[in-house]
Amino acid sequence: MSRSTFTALTAALALAAATAVASGTPADARPAAGERSEYVPIAPCGLPIVKLKKKRQAVVPVVGRCGVPADAVAVALAIQAKGSTPGALRAWASGSSVPRTPVLAWSAARKAVATQASVALGGGQVTLAGTKGRTRVDADVVGYYRRVPTSHTLAISPWAMVLTGSTTAGYGTTNGCVTNFDNTTTASGSVPLTLPVGSRITSVTASVYDGTSADTYSLNLVRYLPTPTGLTSDSTTPLGSGGAGSIVVTTTTTPVNLLIDAQHTFAITMSNLRNFNNGLCSLQVTYEDPA
Repeated sequence: MSRSTFTALTAALALAAATAVASGTPADARPAAGERSEYVPIAPCGLPIVKLKKKRQAVVPVVGRCGVPADAVAVALAIQAKGSTPGALRAWASGSSVPRTPVLAWSAARKAVATQASVALGGGQVTLAGTKGRTRVDADVVGYYRRVPTSHTLAISPWAMVLTGSTTAGYGTTNGCVTNFDNTTTASGSVPLTLPVGSRITSVTASVYDGTSADTYSLNLVRYLPTPTGLTSDSTTPLGSGGAGSIVVTTTTTPVNLLIDAQHTFAITMSNLRNFNNGLCSLQVTYEDPA
């Protein structure tokens, strides 16, 4: 097989690799819980030619070449091999055990064969080994795989809270927490959430300031359903409530299972804010990517 023929085959294999992503990921490079495998195609890029002697191994550095980044866990290779005798070629993550199954085999001496294979990386490298005689290996990188988190935590500044119901509608700061200036009028506040459609809220962590009186507060995650006249409360998930007799900041994580879809908006609401007796210190919302 000529180099020009291999180049054409490489382009075809690159296209095939782009259409068969996760299914081709090596088992030891597949994502763990909370992650997904992302395939990134690249223009075919040649690695150095490898010449193998009988059953000898060759380590080929891949990361840092052809635009393959340090966080890549596997690569898609278009491989051409030709041996001095009938044989086979194995490819695997450097530092791992030798696989029993070869990536390709040939039945005649000096017969060039080609294939596309996804190979896990070990230390940013792959290892190649032939079986009999001498083997020449030409390989192009046509893409790589990396693991991407599916869970994200969004930190929301308490200063984003919109206060209503207060005669001054002012903000105060106590122990670094947002509180209300008004001493007599109960106020409420809300922090709107903007998350990707199709994502799912899994937990909310809130740090709330309890002041020096027994005034109570209520913290909720509220789902609003759009109506012709505006937003109407559809459902509420309690996140916390209280009112301490001493100054304390309480942090609570509440499990949540709410889907963000095109018909709903969400907000964190806090009610019964009075003087410096209650306040919001921090908010973190954890959500999963759309399924």
